Amino acid sequence: MYNILKKSLNKIIIIYTIAVILRIITVLLFADKNYIFFEPYVIGKNLADGLGYTFGWYGKVPLQPTALFPPIYTLFIASILSISKNPDTIFIVQSFLNAACVFPAYILGSYIKDKNTGLISSLLVAAFPQMVFVPAKLVSENFFIPLFGVTIYSYISIREKIFGHNMRLIFYGILVGLLTLTKSIGILLLITAILDIFLKGNKIKYSIKHSLFILIAFLSIMTPWMIRNTIELGYPIMTRTGLGFNLWRGNHQGASGTGRVSPWLTIEKAMSYEYKNYIQQNLPENELEIDNFYKNEALRFIRKNPIKFTWLSLKRLIYFLTIDPTHYLTRNVIYIASYIFLMIFGISGIISMVKKKRWNAYFTMTIVSFIVVYSVVMVLPRYRLPLTWLLLCFSSIPLSRYLLKVKVIKTLIT
Repeated sequence: MYNILKKSLNKIIIIYTIAVILRIITVLLFADKNYIFFEPYVIGKNLADGLGYTFGWYGKVPLQPTALFPPIYTLFIASILSISKNPDTIFIVQSFLNAACVFPAYILGSYIKDKNTGLISSLLVAAFPQMVFVPAKLVSENFFIPLFGVTIYSYISIREKIFGHNMRLIFYGILVGLLTLTKSIGILLLITAILDIFLKGNKIKYSIKHSLFILIAFLSIMTPWMIRNTIELGYPIMTRTGLGFNLWRGNHQGASGTGRVSPWLTIEKAMSYEYKNYIQQNLPENELEIDNFYKNEALRFIRKNPIKFTWLSLKRLIYFLTIDPTHYLTRNVIYIASYIFLMIFGISGIISMVKKKRWNAYFTMTIVSFIVVYSVVMVLPRYRLPLTWLLLCFSSIPLSRYLLKVKVIKTLIT
């Protein structure tokens, strides 16, 4: 990885600096300081205040040990708050971390075509509005996206050599573990890699061997978190609780398929008085029981309303692939224009990769798995940011033909 970066390290550092500056400006102007709406912040603050890794389910139950959110991003927040009591510091620090997604963008772009394409790829990631805006929110995507990029390339690099050295497989398993401990959806990259290994058509014994290297490395990273959850919550939760709650948010009698029914009204506030009262009266006080309660409510709704569930899933699919009209951010002209830009050039890049035989099943399964999971559960605009990063890398193929004609960009890159 470093050998590829070394070829254009000075230029990448310049692009990284541009990315940091754009993100800090955005943070200073638009940072969302409604801290209590972000679970990682609440848990991280509790930890920094000496209350442990705890949460009170939005003030509805007593403070208790939690696994509502994977630990890596939460521990980052706790570490910042234990050094600086000013929560605004988090936005600045994560601007530097989020901007690091330009490095794997360069590496993947270089793999896709050449060094100049890699530089265009990193420049797109540095300046794309949806990417620039991420540090203005206290969300785990700030960590997840750079790590997602490194993990994707890590697998692609060993795939080309029929998985190469065993240490590379172990490294990939470790990366997927860290990714999953940042955001639980990261576990999909474990599944897609193992499926891809078997689809490659190697002998079964080699496919099993390669898969085991990845799986054992992954579990070695996940085990401490699972042990902690067993001790604190009485159950070896691998990723997080809250999955039942998210399933319910997207699937109940007043659901819209997203977290809102309109840009100004959340699902919870839009619920009928009767249903809201029913939830409050029957909500347990234990986090695991709460999540199971919401999961059972969602499954009951799905069983009784299969047609509406299908319709909600279709809506989520459409919103995920296009624009979510229920969210205030996605109605912004800049957001809409940038997304149209992304779709045009991203799809063009994919077509180019297919023609040049640079496309593979791993890319396909990664994209499809993200879309399918969120289409069944619930959609928020930031959920597609990892795929946005990937599409920006693919966009660099057709865009490199045009952007290299722009004098400023050509001077920076060549």
